[in-house]
Amino acid sequence: MTDQDLINRGFKQFEKASFEPYGIETKFQKRYDDEIGKRYFITVNKWRSIVDSRTGMKWPPNYEYEVYFEKHDGDGKGGFGEKAIKILLYAGWGIDEVEEYVQKLFETGLFEYYEKWEEC
Repeated sequence: MTDQDLINRGFKQFEKASFEPYGIETKFQKRYDDEIGKRYFITVNKWRSIVDSRTGMKWPPNYEYEVYFEKHDGDGKGGFGEKAIKILLYAGWGIDEVEEYVQKLFETGLFEYYEKWEEC
């Protein structure tokens, strides 16, 4: 996978925050919507390539995935970040697998919309 692959899939590239680990080179994010509202977000952290100091072997950059869901108390009020849930999928996942798996997670009904269009 490359940065361009993510951009071609609709991810937007942005810079990491100053408090994030040095090893994160850049980040990408995509919001997933449907006719009801904003479902969830997937953020991709691109980790820098590293060189093993003992062997000189260079490891390519790798990508890990953060998925952000919402859960509300059931009072109908909701609100961004009320009960945010973050799931981390480490390197080794392909973006196709991540998108498919996360869609299935959302469709279980355990998570709620970040925001419904009628509430915007």
